[in-house]
Amino acid sequence: MGFSILRGGLLVKTVIPDDSEIITACKRGDISTVQRLFMSRRSSPYDVTESNCGPLRFAIESGSLELVKLLCHYGADANTTFGQFETSPLEWAFRTRHIEIARFFLTQGASLDYLCYRGWTPAMLLFQKDFPEVPPEFFGLLSCNSFTDIDVQDRYGATVLHRAALWGTIGDINALLRLGASPLLMDTDVGWTPAFGAASMNNAAVLKRLVEIMLPDFVHHIDFPGRTILHIAIESGGPEAIVFALELGADPHQPSRIVVDEGGAATEVTPYEFANSKGSDIYEVFIRALQMVGHSISTVEGLYVLGYSGAKVHMTRLVYHAGIIHRRNSA
Repeated sequence: MGFSILRGGLLVKTVIPDDSEIITACKRGDISTVQRLFMSRRSSPYDVTESNCGPLRFAIESGSLELVKLLCHYGADANTTFGQFETSPLEWAFRTRHIEIARFFLTQGASLDYLCYRGWTPAMLLFQKDFPEVPPEFFGLLSCNSFTDIDVQDRYGATVLHRAALWGTIGDINALLRLGASPLLMDTDVGWTPAFGAASMNNAAVLKRLVEIMLPDFVHHIDFPGRTILHIAIESGGPEAIVFALELGADPHQPSRIVVDEGGAATEVTPYEFANSKGSDIYEVFIRALQMVGHSISTVEGLYVLGYSGAKVHMTRLVYHAGIIHRRNSA
């Protein structure tokens, strides 16, 4: 049994098993069973599992608006958070892409500007790895409700535009830009603007859209470890992003001092050498990208040599450890 303060009152919560009847019924969207459990007082909307998740979370996941309304009728609150990161019901409706449930929560006083412990707004939960495209109605919902926290940065300094650049589409980017999202903000983790994230996922279409509104010298910007957009594109192994970075004017001969271990040691290395250090598959992709944009490539003793003012570029090897941290997406 646990205790919680809800709207000025002390609320008693019963801790229940993950496979309890009320949780199972909510996962199925079983309205009649839930109503029977409440009427018999065998269950309550305030029950929680050991992981701090109550019936409302699982009702949201079921997609049943009527079940969500029933839980709220019996006392579930649209602003009572749950899970390890104290996620709000509205955030979970965004994550699970249930637009009608999200609209209902807003009519019940749910807060669009609430931040869970990760520093995420509801909009940030729209973008997850391996999720389908975001229904455009969600952007309309944000606009209609005067959502202004579009550039809120989470505990790693990432904005919703950073997340959209990783896993979103041009349509998502355009919608966020119309809402006022800035493409110039850097995260505090590795010093990336959203365009760097797009390059890291070889999200070339999004990368091209973002670069349209970046400063002209963007191609020379470096992140905290010293990498340019070309280095990031190389590391992704994506030919489209590499070709685009080269077309922007990135110089494969230009050396950069790049941090190569957690101790902060740095090595001066060209993008050409950087690609070689990433293994044969990425190296081959980089060579093909160079050829696609018109660079002259020849081989000497089995090694590719990139023409540069008549000189030969000799290969070196280095071990590189720094990189973006991918975060889990649980509640």
